[in-house]
Amino acid sequence: MDTIMVSYCGMKAMSGVSLVDGINVLLIGVFSALATGGAVLVSQYLGKKRPDAAKTAAKMLFYVVLLVSLAIIANMAICLIFRKPLLLTLFGNVEDEVMAASQAYFLMSALSYPVMAIYNAYCALLRCIGNPRATMFSSLIMNIVNLVGNAVTIYLLGWGVVGAGLATLISRL
Repeated sequence: MDTIMVSYCGMKAMSGVSLVDGINVLLIGVFSALATGGAVLVSQYLGKKRPDAAKTAAKMLFYVVLLVSLAIIANMAICLIFRKPLLLTLFGNVEDEVMAASQAYFLMSALSYPVMAIYNAYCALLRCIGNPRATMFSSLIMNIVNLVGNAVTIYLLGWGVVGAGLATLISRL
């Protein structure tokens, strides 16, 4: 939705958001893979009627996700400081306006990575204990907040790419 809604601000803004979304999709995939692996272990223990082992596996999943999140925070600080060279390395020579949009959106996106890692673990555990409705509800709320936030920050306030990134950050939090 960010890419679609920020297209209101022009092709360069849309291109900047679109470039960074590739990084976002990759990292969300990593978080989902970690969460799914931990949830499989929890499900196996629950299936074997070993709730204590399931609780331990769930705790370990959150510890792993927390450690990965902390590593991401450390790497994120480096990435944010060197985001222009990083984006230039990843995407090559792009127009200055596209690079500025990419940097702004990357800043907001990167701040939400630790939260997304924990969210994915939480949702995976809810699904494995048989409560997929809670994950769907939280996803629905997150997407509504993002959509409304985009509308307010992009269309009403005119914040463009920064508004889209801020709405995404707030919705993930």
